[in-house]
Amino acid sequence: MSPRPYRLPSSVLAVALVGTLIYLFARGPVADLFRSLANLWSLGLIFASGATLVWFAYSVCLRRLLRVRRIANLRLRRMLTEGQSDSSNLRPD
Repeated sequence: MSPRPYRLPSSVLAVALVGTLIYLFARGPVADLFRSLANLWSLGLIFASGATLVWFAYSVCLRRLLRVRRIANLRLRRMLTEGQSDSSNLRPD
């Protein structure tokens, strides 16, 4: 059984064709509107790629560093409390 190729609905293709034709032959405010929408789309893509980069840096690098630091602080705190309890047990009051 061969896989069926994915086909866009004809309405989507019609809207894309009409939009392309309007963009190609439009003058004045309609062309400016399409350019503005294209600029907004580009800005959204730039924002999405920046957010993905920040998420990757946090998830891979920063989260590991914060985890190592938290574990080191817990160990140090436990050693200090054990040292205080040992020193208080050794002192005769």
